[in-house]
Amino acid sequence: GSLRRRAQLLHQRSDLQMLEVRGNVETRLKKLDAGEYDALCLAEAGMVRLELLEHRAFLMLQPPKVFPAVGQGALGIECRTEDSETAALLAGLSDPSTQAATTAERSLLRHLRAGCHAPIGSLSQTAGDQLTLEAVVLSADGQERICASVSGAFAEAAEIGVRVAKALLADGAGRLISETEDS
Repeated sequence: GSLRRRAQLLHQRSDLQMLEVRGNVETRLKKLDAGEYDALCLAEAGMVRLELLEHRAFLMLQPPKVFPAVGQGALGIECRTEDSETAALLAGLSDPSTQAATTAERSLLRHLRAGCHAPIGSLSQTAGDQLTLEAVVLSADGQERICASVSGAFAEAAEIGVRVAKALLADGAGRLISETEDS
């Protein structure tokens, strides 16, 4: 599992013993059923796709306890820069709220100077033309957790990400990020 999920779960329950589980979803579930593990942390999307949610006891891990990764859930489509016809077709698929959310979250990550494996979670929510970005940075062991949130207009999405990053850094997030990258 990701360091982000691990750190957030350990923040909630420091008594958990976290182990790596290899294999696809079905292999992992067989290991659970065989008693090799007490519980698994699996992506909801995979469980839904395989129609396994109705047959299992589960707990949805959601904010504010567990935040998703930066940009999680957003899809992107690329085309050649000079292909204006394809770009025009794709422009109709763009969603302004998703664009603002991913812009803010990517700006956050860039200004934290963190890689994609750092224990950072974020969630952007929109209402009308307003965007709220919440983010957390944790120590690898989950003992320390720093949170920040900023709201503003879609047009300020990149600046919202910068403001959240600055708030996190002011509270010590830089140290937590560098400690996880050094380990």
